[in-house]
Amino acid sequence: MAASKLWAGIIGALNGHLDTMTGVPVVDGVKQIAWKNAKFKPNVGTMYLTSTLLPAATIAASIGVDGTDRPGGLYRVQIFAPANKGTFDVMELADIVTEHFARGVTLDYNGIRVHLTTSEISPGIPTNVPESSEVYFAVGVDINWFSYGEV
Repeated sequence: MAASKLWAGIIGALNGHLDTMTGVPVVDGVKQIAWKNAKFKPNVGTMYLTSTLLPAATIAASIGVDGTDRPGGLYRVQIFAPANKGTFDVMELADIVTEHFARGVTLDYNGIRVHLTTSEISPGIPTNVPESSEVYFAVGVDINWFSYGEV
């Protein structure tokens, strides 16, 4: 299988799953998700999400020239909430993300299957974002995944 099809399928599966999640803030009918390499300007006072694919080393799942590879890694969903508003709302949204990307969920996209193994919340930190002059409180959710490639 061509690597480009594999990785396009993996990111397509993960991003597609995020896009189906309920509970994402919406402004003027648009989900507040800042997709990679797409124009986005945060709305002041509104939470928004970003996502990042962090591949790890691909494991040889079987031996031989025609053996199966097992790519895996992290898919990080970062939640940005207005600073100085407490942590309840951002942690509530982090809970929604962890439930949506629960252990055991299997995603299919264009013939590529992605298996989710864990979903964990990381500590929140205050941060400035380049798209805004506002200060945000950022909480990450790290989703571990692996794939064997085509279904």
